[in-house]
Amino acid sequence: MNAKRSWPLAALVIISIITTLGGIAMAMEQPVFTKLQQALIFIDDSLGRNDCDALFRATQEFKDTSGSGAGGEYPRNYFEALLELHRTATFRERFGKLEFPADKTVFLLGGHEYGGHVNVEFIARRKGWIFGPKAWRLRRIFVCR
Repeated sequence: MNAKRSWPLAALVIISIITTLGGIAMAMEQPVFTKLQQALIFIDDSLGRNDCDALFRATQEFKDTSGSGAGGEYPRNYFEALLELHRTATFRERFGKLEFPADKTVFLLGGHEYGGHVNVEFIARRKGWIFGPKAWRLRRIFVCR
């Protein structure tokens, strides 16, 4: 094989490997849910372990500004508000009868009617082909007051 022709192929292989590893790392921190029950289990487990970092790293809007990889921009009071809701009833108990909407790509969980000002926002993308199931991710966690 000609050395000049093998460079583009080698570059493509290297780019593919880097892209795949980056996608794997992102997928490890940002879980994907097809059912709301899966998301509720993830939230309840994170809260049960008092694992603020795992929960907020799972959101798309998390930005690690510390440089240490240990924390980001989400204020600790957001997590405290989630813990307070979790102490009175788990998210599975509170929202277990709900489902992700079939006709929307944004879903907001929480708010005033559920006893607090904390909101968990999900965003959906199609998995695979146009007609594949929606893949929901945590977009952000915020307090409306």
